[in-house]
Amino acid sequence: MRWLSDDFAGLVDLDEDQLWALGLLGGIDLPAGPGPGFLHSEDQIRGWRGEVRARRRG
Repeated sequence: MRWLSDDFAGLVDLDEDQLWALGLLGGIDLPAGPGPGFLHSEDQIRGWRGEVRARRRG
């Protein structure tokens, strides 16, 4: 997520789709809580993958 922060503003040239995909990936490994497990399910991540592929084709 550092790439999306103001620390790197203007240093990296990303288009709208790249920024959108990084926004999704930036939270992909967030924990669901203090115990084991992740906030996002594998099914949700597969859905994101489909969205990324559709945008690339679009």
